[in-house]
Amino acid sequence: MANKIPLTGSHIRYLLAIKRIYKDTGVRSVDIAKELKITKVSVHKMMNIFIDLYYIHKERGGLVYFTERGMKKAIEFEYYHKLLKDKLFLDITVDETADNAICAFISELSENSLASIT
Repeated sequence: MANKIPLTGSHIRYLLAIKRIYKDTGVRSVDIAKELKITKVSVHKMMNIFIDLYYIHKERGGLVYFTERGMKKAIEFEYYHKLLKDKLFLDITVDETADNAICAFISELSENSLASIT
């Protein structure tokens, strides 16, 4: 199932948020919800998708951990997000709407197109 779920801008936004607050001791869903300013229910639904993608594993107590695959993907998207943000906005402070648009843009590009941005 892992290869059949296309990543959307929302998936990328979640991965970047988790990466921002991630600690080796894991991260709680409530902290992800707070970071994204969304409900815990929304986070729970996305975590189930990420489990199917083998991006995270979740402990019984609710702590979320990146898998090696998930951390690699988060680092990759973080790189492309920063690259595009720097190219598109230069020294301008980017708001949440622009950040979301960058995530959506990244999700629509092929791996070859992303690689050519550098």
